[in-house]
Amino acid sequence: MSLPVVVLCAVAACGVALALVGDERLLRGSVAALFALNALVVLLILGRGRALRRDLTREASARRTETVKLRESVTKLRESVAATQKTVEGLHGQVIRLGAGFNGLQAHPELWAELQGWVRAQSQAEQEKLRAELHAMLAEQLEAH
Repeated sequence: MSLPVVVLCAVAACGVALALVGDERLLRGSVAALFALNALVVLLILGRGRALRRDLTREASARRTETVKLRESVTKLRESVAATQKTVEGLHGQVIRLGAGFNGLQAHPELWAELQGWVRAQSQAEQEKLRAELHAMLAEQLEAH
């Protein structure tokens, strides 16, 4: 049982006991005390209600804020998925065109050999570039320590 209910029951029991005693002044005083305690209990209940309403309002506001953030995240994810899907579709088209080009190059051995040489040169240039960057990073790390 909650505190207000216990207080009301106690006051009512006191009122019944005083009524049984039969003293009219005592009974009037207990009735006045009962009304005062009832008013106090009502104020306690209202105070708890206000605090509860305030807490619920804060919680609802936080949930609305969280919901807005989640909606924004979902919107961004949808946009990202759509962009990725367009990219994949574009890459798929390029793969088909490259496949057709690849088949055409194999039919011309001299062009195929030239392309392979160019790819090797690009690969070696990229490896040299990466090696230089790695050496630079290692040098920075050594200087830092």
